Amino acid sequence: LGLLDKATGMAALELVREYYEPLCLFDGVQETLDNLARLYHLGVITNWDSEDEQRRKIRHLGLDSSFRHFVVSASAGSEKPDPRIFRHALSLAEVEPAEAVFVGDRLDVDVGGAKAAGMRAIWFNHWDGKLDGASPGPDAVIERFVELPGVLNALAGT
Repeated sequence: LGLLDKATGMAALELVREYYEPLCLFDGVQETLDNLARLYHLGVITNWDSEDEQRRKIRHLGLDSSFRHFVVSASAGSEKPDPRIFRHALSLAEVEPAEAVFVGDRLDVDVGGAKAAGMRAIWFNHWDGKLDGASPGPDAVIERFVELPGVLNALAGT
């Protein structure tokens, strides 16, 4: 029985390694989020089953100090693009939709959901995707994460 437990534990550890090792950040994400976290209230909204698992991923990437709130679909009772999950996050942050900006890499799920909740949305187009004429479209598009502070400044001026 002890051998089986050890073998099971080793197999589980290997699965965890296989899952986390490929996780890496795009260029400039760490520095950009560190700087933005000093100026803004940052949070995560994700269609995920486990807040603990999401927090482990964020911690593994070294971003745990950047985010104040995690909203996970499994515990929120809705998932992106449903505007309720965005409104739940806004409620936790005590922020009005018009004061918030959501950054996401999916037009349908991220941008569409944020816009439906009354937020502004920035599309992180790191896949070289094309705007499909979907309505509503993003308020801005970035292709590199380091562009985000400049775009946020521009949106603040509008």
